[in-house]
Amino acid sequence: MAGVVHCHHHFARRGYRQRVYVERTKPLEQYTTEELYVRFRFGKADIEYLVNLLRPKLQHRTQRSHGLSVEDQILIALRFYACGTFYQVVGDYMGVVKSAVCDVVRDVSIALASLARFNTAHCRARCAIERLNGVLKRRFACLNYLRAEPQKACNITLACIVLHNITTKCNVPLCADNDAPEPLGAPNQPPAFCQNEQTGRATRDAIVRHYF
Repeated sequence: MAGVVHCHHHFARRGYRQRVYVERTKPLEQYTTEELYVRFRFGKADIEYLVNLLRPKLQHRTQRSHGLSVEDQILIALRFYACGTFYQVVGDYMGVVKSAVCDVVRDVSIALASLARFNTAHCRARCAIERLNGVLKRRFACLNYLRAEPQKACNITLACIVLHNITTKCNVPLCADNDAPEPLGAPNQPPAFCQNEQTGRATRDAIVRHYF
């Protein structure tokens, strides 16, 4: 008993605190289908479809450390894709810490990106892809002002493309509401780097020859 008391005082002196878990939100229970479309760009049935589709890739082997369920991971990632705001803001909204949001967006993006046949479609239908880009940015506002390192940005973009294909299959409506943050800086600021059309075509053709 004396040893237990000693350990208690030892940890107390070193400033250890008991971990406190924040109660997470339950969007599927809180919101109607229309409200889910506005916040996540998917309805309840569509989200359940995504959960079942990605479960083999996202299921944790253990619930240790209050681990996130597949449904939680999908909802966190969808919220980020839909509004494109900071990880901290998404974490506060969903009841998880910022680092967890970062990990979830990475894992879900990789899982979705592994399901994508995208580059081939891009080469064969350039005009269709350009129209699709507009639809993607309307549905997933994070693509308008994506602040991420190149590899993570690629995974997030591919994830949004796969989600768009799923919305087409499931007849998910395109929500007109947009709660994306305002762009940073001057809206008409020119891009920092521009290639001329001839160089761009040469680069594209080289990629096609090498990979396809």
